[in-house]
Amino acid sequence: MLVSAFQKLKQTIRFSIRLTVVAVFVLATSLTALIAISLQYYFSEKMALEASVKNFNLATGSVADYLTGVNEKSEKR
Repeated sequence: MLVSAFQKLKQTIRFSIRLTVVAVFVLATSLTALIAISLQYYFSEKMALEASVKNFNLATGSVADYLTGVNEKSEKR
């Protein structure tokens, strides 16, 4: 009974070539856009994190040099 229902449904539903081509095009385009957006998000987040770490290290180096200079000046007096 179930098999005959599927066969009957298969006979009644027909997709045109135009519909199939458009559906495959939309699917491929959507998949490509999703992958591109995901990769852009991943790499931009990674780049922002690296830039933040670089600026933090630069700032801590400057503060350390300043404090070392202040310490040396206070030791001389």
